Amino acid sequence: MGVLDRIKNKKLAQYVDDYPSQQVAADLFKGQWSSSFPASAGVTAGPIPLFEDSRINWAVDTMGSPEGKTVLELGFLEGGHSYMMSQMGAASVTAIDANTRAYLRALVAKEIMGMPNVHFYCGDFNKYLAKRDKKFDILLCSGILYHMVNPVQLIADMAACADNLFIWTHYYDHEMIYSKQASSFRNKLHFSTKEYECSADGYTAKVFRRSYLISLGWAGFCGGPNRYSYWLPKEELIGCLKHFGFRKLTFGFEEPGHKSGPSLAVVAQK
Repeated sequence: MGVLDRIKNKKLAQYVDDYPSQQVAADLFKGQWSSSFPASAGVTAGPIPLFEDSRINWAVDTMGSPEGKTVLELGFLEGGHSYMMSQMGAASVTAIDANTRAYLRALVAKEIMGMPNVHFYCGDFNKYLAKRDKKFDILLCSGILYHMVNPVQLIADMAACADNLFIWTHYYDHEMIYSKQASSFRNKLHFSTKEYECSADGYTAKVFRRSYLISLGWAGFCGGPNRYSYWLPKEELIGCLKHFGFRKLTFGFEEPGHKSGPSLAVVAQK
């Protein structure tokens, strides 16, 4: 076979020859998805049911229905939580993520699930929040705070943007992270033993530096934009929320022994 024959017979990598389906679109990111789709979608993706997340149901039961309200989601991953708020009647959902691959997966998810009143934006939500020129009724911040290099600044900016806040996050607990009995023991390799500080608008918190290490090599990596972040201890998280005006704090889903480090959910309201 000559060179021209080999070129003719070689399929171009950017084309598919499968029968058209939503699964073909999802498979463009095969092995990178975190979210699973509801069974009704008929599409196989990731392992975590973020389009049917009980934490969001709990948050809504705690803070009230999003029906007719404006919602902002920071770090939407693949859009599962934005989808849920849309399904619950939110007037509009603005969702921002700086991860370009997550953004593209969310657009695929939007086509699969249908989210006409959800608007995904690719960019740095810290720069969006820093303008402090728009208010939302509800703000979602799930799986984000522990990826920040200044989590105190993020809380300060969120407080200026919304009076109802949902956070799910890991937090630093020395005993749990370094205990050989804890399922998160392997996490200790990521932490520096040095204590640091983060500050914003009159509040200073002690924080602990965590590096991503080999996690950065995964094509589906969905952490922060830096090679490390700073984790707040639980007491600092509480102190910070109170400092920035959140008077009612409701906690749930606390897992001190979570395999990736202690975690909790909190609905914070002014």
